[in-house]
Amino acid sequence: MSKENYIEETRPHDSAYKHVSGYAEYTDDINEPKNTIYGAIGLSRKAHAIIKKIDLTDVKKSKGVISVVTYSDIPGRNDVGPVFDGDPVFPKTKVEFYGQPLFAVAAITTELARKAVLKAKITYKELKPVITIREALNKKQFLFKPRKIKKGNPSKKIKISKNILKGNFTTGSQEHFYLEGQAAFVIPKEDDNFLVYSSTQHPSETQQLIAKMFNQKSNSINVEVRRIGGGFGGKVPVYPGYVIAIAASVVTGLPIKWIEDRSENLQADSFARDYHIKAEIAATKEGKIQATRFKVLADHGYTDASANPSKFPTGLFSIGTGSYDYDASYMEADAVYTNKPPGGVAYRCSFRVTEAVHAIETVVDTLALKIGKDPAQLRFENFIKKDQFPWKSPTGWEYDSGDYKAGLEMAMNAIDYDGLSSDLTACISDVVLSDDDGDQYSAVGANCVGLPACPDADGDAVCDWSDDCVGFYDCNGSCADLSYLSWVADGFCDATGYGDGTPGFGLNFLCEEFGFDGGDCSVTPSVGDSCADGIGVIDCALNCVDAGTASSVSYTHLRAHE
Repeated sequence: MSKENYIEETRPHDSAYKHVSGYAEYTDDINEPKNTIYGAIGLSRKAHAIIKKIDLTDVKKSKGVISVVTYSDIPGRNDVGPVFDGDPVFPKTKVEFYGQPLFAVAAITTELARKAVLKAKITYKELKPVITIREALNKKQFLFKPRKIKKGNPSKKIKISKNILKGNFTTGSQEHFYLEGQAAFVIPKEDDNFLVYSSTQHPSETQQLIAKMFNQKSNSINVEVRRIGGGFGGKVPVYPGYVIAIAASVVTGLPIKWIEDRSENLQADSFARDYHIKAEIAATKEGKIQATRFKVLADHGYTDASANPSKFPTGLFSIGTGSYDYDASYMEADAVYTNKPPGGVAYRCSFRVTEAVHAIETVVDTLALKIGKDPAQLRFENFIKKDQFPWKSPTGWEYDSGDYKAGLEMAMNAIDYDGLSSDLTACISDVVLSDDDGDQYSAVGANCVGLPACPDADGDAVCDWSDDCVGFYDCNGSCADLSYLSWVADGFCDATGYGDGTPGFGLNFLCEEFGFDGGDCSVTPSVGDSCADGIGVIDCALNCVDAGTASSVSYTHLRAHE
């Protein structure tokens, strides 16, 4: 055995050359048998409706059409739900999201197949769709009972702790937007076997579900995946198009290729769900974490399409307590029904670990801000130590190994954390400003880049970027979206803004970071002599004014000086 260490050796991706040269073979590039036909799917044009009638007469008569496939052509399980039923290949009586597959066409060309599906005459009884988590909550449309884990006594520890923080935040849904959409190329073989080339991330699941749908043994379905074409978790579930392609091949006895176009992908494909998160963290006076409590509400779309068969199918339970040594936690996850494609899929990590990490690290950062401690130092003081492994988390998961202290130190050294912290500290300074009447007031500003003073319309410096301005500087050296930001001790603020739309951005950041009600804030025109470009001033009922594109980070710094 070689004793050389190859782990840190830089090596090219095994397909890098083929990718950049165009020689990489994706599903749509596979050589086709001469008798190959092509598929297209007829999609619902309603988000929520009862199907009263589907007339496919003109579809069948359309030029080049070989066959039309409906739910009646699936002899077995008409469902692609990986764990739970509820995601039919073709719905029989009701559509529950815009773009839901209703039927499919096989034709001699892709173009003719796509033209044919547009000739369907479908009669609906429209129902009111539910689109947002808030709407679903109001209607109490939940997909399952809340999943909960409780270890220790988090309520008691939170109640008696010196530092208690709680709040709400959200993460939006994500469209995976991979390079190649969903794809399937089916070739019938002898003895009713099928070879399926697909872009799926889960070939074994695809094999098993297809077999169940056509009442065949799993070993009669051979699924091959050479290149996914991008997936990020979105191609883990079995997409109905895979099954539809098989059905068309069964009906016609011919090879068939189905390639999803980009518009179909954006309409009908699964998405990474958005989250509403309630979080609490409790710590000692010095910042030692004592307990956490998280409640998560997820938008799952119209069905629970999670591929995790466990009782706790979200990353919140397994990783939500982070890398920190404490023993009391409460976790609760719930999901609402909305009229969207299945949303219970992964995105860039297994079963939404990303949101779980975001939740715990956000509350730890906020705790550091509250107690005035460097965020890295607070983490060092709370990390699970190397000699504590294997370690059981507050929610019962076992961490087998780790050295979080060494990992964070390596990252800090890589970015020169100490030097960066010094630079940022220098960018936040208490200054004394004077208004036109000569009255002086104290203010705090933040600056992330060292740039010269920016002139106003008369050529005078609006402010010195070294201490009391926040904004952006464009590539040609002129002022762009400049925000003159001040926080004044006696309750009065003034602002000057450059750039189209910047007061609106400033208002949003202001309300978000200081907790103001948006109804208490307004954007009012400013006069030319008080604002260089007359862009506007944001006036708030709580006696605070701002303008421009000042980032929320700046407001975080400002809060520390209140």
